[in-house]
Amino acid sequence: MTRPVRMIVLGFVMVLVGGIVLPYLMLPAVGIIPVESMNPTIAFALEIASYGVSVAGLFLGVIGVATYMRVERHAQEATAPEKRSGPFTHS
Repeated sequence: MTRPVRMIVLGFVMVLVGGIVLPYLMLPAVGIIPVESMNPTIAFALEIASYGVSVAGLFLGVIGVATYMRVERHAQEATAPEKRSGPFTHS
């Protein structure tokens, strides 16, 4: 597996953990992470960490997709340099 694909997969996992899994575990009905009985400062830090993991995963995924597209474009140009596509080329 190439490095951009790893970045995309890691970003996807981070978005899932930070945006779905951790908030679900912090719900009072679930009670696995008892936020209501914690110190408010620690609970707030846990919520901010969950948000930060989600946003970092989003950025990592976008950077991974951009890197993947760049690698694929260079591989395509190496195999067929006469078929370049760009905004100012005409076919």
